[in-house]
Amino acid sequence: MGAEWIQFRGNNGRLSSIRADWTDLCAPDLFVTLSDGRADFKPRDLLQLADLIDSLQRNPNKVKQGDNAK
Repeated sequence: MGAEWIQFRGNNGRLSSIRADWTDLCAPDLFVTLSDGRADFKPRDLLQLADLIDSLQRNPNKVKQGDNAK
């Protein structure tokens, strides 16, 4: 099952995207609901975010394309 993505334009006019489940636009994830506020993010999602941040820090002018459907 692939993740849903939200696209938006930043202040610089550049089109960007973020996973829908990282926003408040979707119903809360069952994990988040059951954790009763003790954990806002799933470990898998945090690891993916850390990988994204790392790749952007290594090459800020290049946005990784094609992995959004994982």
